[in-house]
Amino acid sequence: LGFTRAGVADNTFSAPGAASPTDDTHVTYRWTDATGTMDLFINGAATDSIAGATFEMPTGPGHLGNVSDGGNEGMIGTISRVTTFNSALSDSDILSHSNAWSIPEPSSLLLSGLAALALLGRRR
Repeated sequence: LGFTRAGVADNTFSAPGAASPTDDTHVTYRWTDATGTMDLFINGAATDSIAGATFEMPTGPGHLGNVSDGGNEGMIGTISRVTTFNSALSDSDILSHSNAWSIPEPSSLLLSGLAALALLGRRR
């Protein structure tokens, strides 16, 4: 995992936990402009940090998951949700967001079973 400032620099996190995830994973990047630091959190845990980086959001079209020129550096996987904030979140806020994301939804089989029980209850 990493981030790019188009035409300027590619920044890649090097910690073992920063490898491209193969399972559903909550990934958070936190940019601190004052220190030029990009922090990486995987499933709510601080995993790696790059100091002295330059990162600016583009004023025109941006790219997430792929580069614009050639499209040959695409990510493997699917992005299901992107959220941005106008201020840096604390470590505990990032953990809370990760925990809320990872709560499994009830399976449709369970819901179907409950509906069947309700119908049986009405018959009696």
